[in-house]
Amino acid sequence: MKQVPSRVKHISTLHELDISCNRMVSLDEADLHKIPNLRNVQAQNNRLATLPSWFPEMKGLKFLNISNNKFDVIPPVLCQLSNLLELDLSFNTISVFPSELGALVNLQRLVIVGNRIGSIPPEVANMANLKELDCRRNALTDLSTVFKCTSLEVLRAENNLLHGVALSAGSKIRVLRVSGNERLSSFQVETRGEGAPPYILETLELSKCMLSSLGDASLDQLGRLQSLKFDHNIIRVIPDAVCNLHRLEYLSGSNNQLDALPTDIGRLTELRSLHMHNNNIKVIPASIWQCGSLSDFNASSNLIERWLDPVEELSPTDDGDRKTSGGGGSAHGRPVPPLATCLENLYLADNRLEDDIFHSLSILRSLKVLNLAFNDIYELPPLRLQTFAQLRELYLSGNKLTSLPGEDLHRLYHLRILFLNANKLQTLPSELTKVKTLEVLDVGNNVLKYNVSNWQFDWNWNFNRELRYLNLSGNKRLEIKNAVSGHDTTRAGRAPLTDFSELTHLKMLGLMDVTLSVNPSIPDETEERRVRTSPSDINRMAYGIADTLGMFDNVDKPNSLKLSMFDLVVPSFRGRENECLLGMFGRHVPLRNGNRPMSNRLTRYLQMKFTKTFTDALKNVKPELGETVPDALRRAFLALNKGFYESLKTQEVTGPRKGSTTQTMPPTAAASGELRSAASGLVLYIVDEPDQRMMYVANVGNILAVVSRKQASPVQISTSHDPFDRNETARIRAAEGWVSPKGTVNDELDISRSFGVFHLLPAVNARPDVATVPLTDQDEF
Repeated sequence: MKQVPSRVKHISTLHELDISCNRMVSLDEADLHKIPNLRNVQAQNNRLATLPSWFPEMKGLKFLNISNNKFDVIPPVLCQLSNLLELDLSFNTISVFPSELGALVNLQRLVIVGNRIGSIPPEVANMANLKELDCRRNALTDLSTVFKCTSLEVLRAENNLLHGVALSAGSKIRVLRVSGNERLSSFQVETRGEGAPPYILETLELSKCMLSSLGDASLDQLGRLQSLKFDHNIIRVIPDAVCNLHRLEYLSGSNNQLDALPTDIGRLTELRSLHMHNNNIKVIPASIWQCGSLSDFNASSNLIERWLDPVEELSPTDDGDRKTSGGGGSAHGRPVPPLATCLENLYLADNRLEDDIFHSLSILRSLKVLNLAFNDIYELPPLRLQTFAQLRELYLSGNKLTSLPGEDLHRLYHLRILFLNANKLQTLPSELTKVKTLEVLDVGNNVLKYNVSNWQFDWNWNFNRELRYLNLSGNKRLEIKNAVSGHDTTRAGRAPLTDFSELTHLKMLGLMDVTLSVNPSIPDETEERRVRTSPSDINRMAYGIADTLGMFDNVDKPNSLKLSMFDLVVPSFRGRENECLLGMFGRHVPLRNGNRPMSNRLTRYLQMKFTKTFTDALKNVKPELGETVPDALRRAFLALNKGFYESLKTQEVTGPRKGSTTQTMPPTAAASGELRSAASGLVLYIVDEPDQRMMYVANVGNILAVVSRKQASPVQISTSHDPFDRNETARIRAAEGWVSPKGTVNDELDISRSFGVFHLLPAVNARPDVATVPLTDQDEF
């Protein structure tokens, strides 16, 4: 619509009016002030640049949303709406916050996300009832005037140009988020005077700034703080004052330069989540055993060599012979420390831990997830029931294990995921077949040499019938062959043990570099199953892939494991030894779909069709018109998207092909659902010329490519298509789409470019960003 229907103004009982997502340039003829009871007007995503002069006459108006319009200034008439409670001006091009807006003394919530406002005048303090201010993604350099709003409880000021933040004494703010201010180098808490009310701040986020210290922040004044995040800074020390925050439940300081955890961290008895990955921490202090509420602890990618024992230490000589005790019991009369019964998820990957880490782990009783990948572990002790009885996920990749103990494996009643890749395993114990709940097993890149005739003593996949993911790739000594004469490889007439046909739930099967001396029944690749048999050498380059299944919520089963990504590997592309093609296409779940998966039809289509589509596009390049490889990549992406749409529309008319068993819904319903499916995609086209190796990178969505160079930080060479990006926001707005304050296109999709989602065209489309990258000897991978 280009204007509000003339009859609307005569609806005297109208309370709410939604005219969003239209093409209205003006409301002058609407005469909405003649509707006496109108309280709520939603006019976002139009073409409004002004408001009519009669707007102040809308005395009953309480809620107004005019975001995603064309306002360069805040209309003066807004300043006269004294009864307004909520106002949303997000994603316009406003650069000035007028002092007159302070006259909105009843305003409780103000949202100005994604504008160009550089400062907020002192008059904002006149908004005596303002409880929430969302000023993310502007150009603010100072918040001192905002802190004078006496009723303000929630302040969001992420991604501005702030240099420093000083929390004023007497502030009633409960939530303060200033992450993403890359110039922010100072955070202060003003000292309270005698008799001043205490700070009531509960949530503080300072991530992705330039903070080098928290030491001068007087954090111990924030006695009610429950959540503290300071990720991605350059902080070296966590001040001892943090240990005085006795209500703290969430503490995150990942990607800093921390050398240690606070010695007295055990005083944080209410702490539930502790995230300190990617720092320089060397020792886990003994006091952490006193954290009686801690359920999630992530200290991966540090330099950890030791985890100090509890103060009341069990004798080292007892380590191998501890008796099983109850959840709150003791071993040999010694009390179990509080952490032992509450820690559920422990991530210590990429450290310097050795075999003695299991001395500390043996005290734990409630572990559900344990990640010890990429450490220096040579031997795994027996998986004692008291420690691992509740385990769901176990990650031991990248160590130096030569064997997996079989004792007590059958008692791991809940184990679903087991990663053992990149070790030195030669065999797997037959007891692994007794872990009936196992759904994911990765034993790739070991030195397995499986002898099927020895299946009574060594592991065979056919006994783990619940497997969804099985990776045997990279075991170059592994040969699947017929048994030696005289040995039975079948079980009472069932399929041979060299087959995979009985793994009916299988979603991913990795057989790269595995020798198949027989013709086993390998499952066909479908929309719901990926089978990898390609070599690990692509045009004289080593190739590998690390992945797992996604967890989604089905109606009948939460955290169900589903395939969500298809990879593409084409050595000798177009029959040329100097060309290769690599790709990745991942299903993207729209936010309004919750965590429920859609099908893989789109990603499978992209994987199957890209090679030919790109080949055709290269043939049609016209160098005489200045066209190059990037033009061919763009055309291929767009042609694929169009082709998928046409295939769905054809199916809608003709129905599924004869004999097909993949269609489970009526054609129209199925095609309609697939039209809303989304997928990110990334393709690498590498051409090895005599004088230069060139890599062309094209992507849509949030799949990223990086190049790791010798003695240098990794370099991102693709583009993340974020609706919050100003260029993307402008493009979306020009295409008559809109961006919500939570960063989604049309309040639905959190990426700005994608395959599929045809109902969001042209705001969301499949036109890729393309980068041309010369490769040198300095590029490792």
